[in-house]
Amino acid sequence: MLDGHLARLGMDLVFIDGNHDNHEALRALPKEPDRTSHVTPHIKYLPRGGRIKHGGQTIGGRGGAFSIDFKRRTEGVGWWPREEVEAHDVQALIADGPVDILLTRDVSSGFGGAKPGIVRRSQEIQDRAQVSCDLIHQAVNALTPTVVFRGHWRRRLTTDLYQYKQKLHPCRSFGPGLFGRR
Repeated sequence: MLDGHLARLGMDLVFIDGNHDNHEALRALPKEPDRTSHVTPHIKYLPRGGRIKHGGQTIGGRGGAFSIDFKRRTEGVGWWPREEVEAHDVQALIADGPVDILLTRDVSSGFGGAKPGIVRRSQEIQDRAQVSCDLIHQAVNALTPTVVFRGHWRRRLTTDLYQYKQKLHPCRSFGPGLFGRR
């Protein structure tokens, strides 16, 4: 149904994976020359570490995130072992040089304040979640995007990028609720 609407509008939809997606199935999709994978004729998966060009802008994809509730989920149904951000995917994205826009599932640790409720979790869970955030922060620092669009923590966060209380480069992070109320 969505693919039909996109076809009528002459549009394509490109997405990155999250933390509750079937990562094995997504990774098994045949790759196009630009490393995207068609799920339908008008819906494409932008794999971890992938990038596309659109309107003269380079858009990088950095999917994946740690599910803090994975112990309550069923493996292969609502949780997959390869959901977390992996260093080799970040390195592959960085190796291809800067991007104008970065799409991520999790938030860069450099944006801060984006993980409500995580402090109520065990230190082990907090530490595992932090790994993804730190890897994404590494990517943001190396890729110097002007804009980062991210999801996950179901909290709106629009902010500049800082490290050690110093602004790094002009970069804005936009999360869920971007067009909603504050």
